[in-house]
Amino acid sequence: MSMQQYLTRYAETDAALIRQYIQQSALDSAMNWKHVLCIPAYAEAAGFLEKLMAAIHQQSVLIILVVNASEKSDPEKIRRSQEIASHLKRQYSCKAIIAPHIQLLSMADSLHVMLVERCSSGLFLAEKEGVGLARKIACDIACQLIALGLLKTPWIHSTDADAVLPQDYFQATADLDIKRISAAIYPFHHKPHEHKDILQAQKSYDLAMDYYVAGLKWAGSPWAFHTIGSTLLINSQHYAKARGFPRRQAGEDFYLLNKLAKIGQVINLQCAPLMLESRLSDRVPFGTGPALLKIMALDDPPQQYLYYHPDCFLALKCWLHICHSLQPGQSTTLGLKNITAVKNSVEGFSKVDSQLLLHCLQALGADKAMAHAGTHSKSNNAYARHMQNWFDAFLTLKFIHWMRDNALPSLPLHGIRELESTAAIQKETGLVLDSAC
Repeated sequence: MSMQQYLTRYAETDAALIRQYIQQSALDSAMNWKHVLCIPAYAEAAGFLEKLMAAIHQQSVLIILVVNASEKSDPEKIRRSQEIASHLKRQYSCKAIIAPHIQLLSMADSLHVMLVERCSSGLFLAEKEGVGLARKIACDIACQLIALGLLKTPWIHSTDADAVLPQDYFQATADLDIKRISAAIYPFHHKPHEHKDILQAQKSYDLAMDYYVAGLKWAGSPWAFHTIGSTLLINSQHYAKARGFPRRQAGEDFYLLNKLAKIGQVINLQCAPLMLESRLSDRVPFGTGPALLKIMALDDPPQQYLYYHPDCFLALKCWLHICHSLQPGQSTTLGLKNITAVKNSVEGFSKVDSQLLLHCLQALGADKAMAHAGTHSKSNNAYARHMQNWFDAFLTLKFIHWMRDNALPSLPLHGIRELESTAAIQKETGLVLDSAC
């Protein structure tokens, strides 16, 4: 799908309003930028934007800020969202009124904010669409400006109000392959919190995320990357092909990256990290804020906060090896005999239970996927692509959860540290498991 097809068929109406305004109005030299940064904001402190941009305010940047709320939001949170917009309009001069709810503000000579107010009657976001729709509105507007030539970059930066950006933030795009890379992930750290319980909860949650990504990397999974909306760099052409952010109240970053990784490469950037706040929050059903609340609600977090059993990743590693050995024209069903044969041919898989692995794959629909890939593939490479796209980030997570729920229950940190598979994960990925409880 081309960018123009996406903008015509699937982009939010806010983006069309930008196009209409630009086509009908004379433009000045201010509406031309080297970089774009998309941010959703809901019930944030009014002055968060100045703090977020402190290190890079002198660069040619357009910030697309979607201040949002649902009509079912707490009235105080709606008021706080509206105050963000009011603060910005008081603080900075207006360059253009693009629509009743969209203004272009000037923070500095080369730094502008496109303020999109979706936090009042008639403009509220649907409760179940939340942050996903806010991100989509911002990125769709960015795509529209790229298509019109007003943004001189194919890259869309996505972050959140709790981030502080490093000075070299925008330089990370300089040498990226625009044809090959669909998205990139910025490194990040959470700022140490003064409250020791929140600090400890954040360390535990960060370690769980790092451990999961390291486990996938060790297993040879192509989905071994963090999925955090505040750390994303998105190729606009691939974004259009993937039909943009899903309209979801949570997990929108995971599902977009899942799609982008199927049509390009998702890489981890090597640059200075973003600094993120450790915040308790119930604004979304899952993610960092809710996770911290759950950890802090435990009576004994070091004993009760659990991590995946490392043999879940060993089973995944075994399955991926088997999957890579499959070819079109072979049997379209997995059997105990062929799983055992492949498993026994590779050193290190002796601990994997063939029967358990077979049951897991049958539960996930591997036989149907193999049959489909076989009938739609003319080469081994095409077959491998079909199988990889089927066994995507979502199916990978379901695989781990099936193993956890049926055979390999999660363990506290001290319970996984000395296990053989944990040692292998640490050795090959550099993961350190001594930084939490």
